[in-house]
Amino acid sequence: MEHNIEHCQNPWKDTCHQEQIKLYIQINGEIIPICEHCWSKIADQDTEW
Repeated sequence: MEHNIEHCQNPWKDTCHQEQIKLYIQINGEIIPICEHCWSKIADQDTEW
């Protein structure tokens, strides 16, 4: 039996595999799951969406 657990897909950190998703962001029409740890770092950046 295969379990399909969603993990963080932070586009700025390709090594994150946390499974506790905090929120989803949309980039170029794609919905991307982000964990709490990565979101706190992304939210502190001066990035334009």
